[in-house]
Amino acid sequence: MKFEILKPCEHCPFRRDVQPFLNRAKSIADGLRDDNNWFACHETTGAKNGRRVKPANQSMCAGSMIVLWRSGLANIGMRLALVYGLLKRETLDQKAPHVFNTLEEFECHHRPEEQ
Repeated sequence: MKFEILKPCEHCPFRRDVQPFLNRAKSIADGLRDDNNWFACHETTGAKNGRRVKPANQSMCAGSMIVLWRSGLANIGMRLALVYGLLKRETLDQKAPHVFNTLEEFECHHRPEEQ
């Protein structure tokens, strides 16, 4: 896991100005509530040269990190990255205006509307 993405991308699912598209937002949020889990930025998970990118070369999603920090839930990977200088809290765009404040807001945004 890397910490190279410091700003939520244009299509980040943790942005409230992005149309809801995840049908597994609850399971993602539940996973992020576990101190050992992380969510990779979709821009770092795709195939390169026809091969899937290894998790060690993927970067944690900036949007998910911002939500976790705002919620007081920074996971073990984020905390270790701070200790070892792989991540600096001040370089992460924590004031990103369109990012959710809580995992509950993220879940509600992606919840399918009742018909």
